[in-house]
Amino acid sequence: MTKIYSRVVLAAMILVLGIGSFFSQVGTEENPPSTTSEPTLRLEDLERMALQNNPTLAQAAAAVRAVERARAALERAKSQPTPDLLLRGAFGYNFEELDALGGPTKLEGSIEVGIRVPLFDRNQGNVATTRADIECAEGEVRRLELALRASLASAFARYTNALAIVQRYQKDILPPAQKAYELYLARFKEMAAAYPQVLIAQRTLFQLRTEYINALVDLRQNAVQIRGLLLVGGLNAPGELRSEGGIEASETPGVKSGMQGAGIREAQEQR
Repeated sequence: MTKIYSRVVLAAMILVLGIGSFFSQVGTEENPPSTTSEPTLRLEDLERMALQNNPTLAQAAAAVRAVERARAALERAKSQPTPDLLLRGAFGYNFEELDALGGPTKLEGSIEVGIRVPLFDRNQGNVATTRADIECAEGEVRRLELALRASLASAFARYTNALAIVQRYQKDILPPAQKAYELYLARFKEMAAAYPQVLIAQRTLFQLRTEYINALVDLRQNAVQIRGLLLVGGLNAPGELRSEGGIEASETPGVKSGMQGAGIREAQEQR
């Protein structure tokens, strides 16, 4: 089962890095692994890029438009209790034969002025509803920004931890194991050491390299997630719209922190 697990890890690493980059970083018995040169990432720069370019915030843009519509509706609701001034005028001839004043037919004009006073209807319900919609839409924008910042901070923390683990393997763990294996092998060739000691040193080196491969996979996964601005869960169902308010969107799903995929976990269980 250990061989199956090692082959699965090897296939995953080659798929992520490519065959040439894989052997240059993992190393062989003749050539030690090379150091990983990951670019320096700053959380502030990543947050700015994510807030500017992440498509998830397109939902926030829709929420902003909902805020503007709600504000316009609020102004309209506030103005509805104010009565309108009604003004009407008329001008024409009076053709009545029996004039009340007994005078001749002549031109006549009239002016009407009126106003409707809402004594009991102040439109309080619509005003309160519109204000609630505004608060809901503004809160949705803030929620999306905070969710993105939280996901980015979590991914950045996993990335820094994975980078520290990889660097530790490169500087403190693999070189002594490689040197010990070479020393035992040289002493065995000189007939000064037993072959089981060489096998133990070789097995230890291979186990450490397997762990190093897992650490590299974890590092690359977190780096790709960060560089992709947390673009994960693209096949998930879209969020549902709420009434006038914000958008009920699912939280940005995170990538599981760890080195094993489904096949690797299955191999571990079999082992």
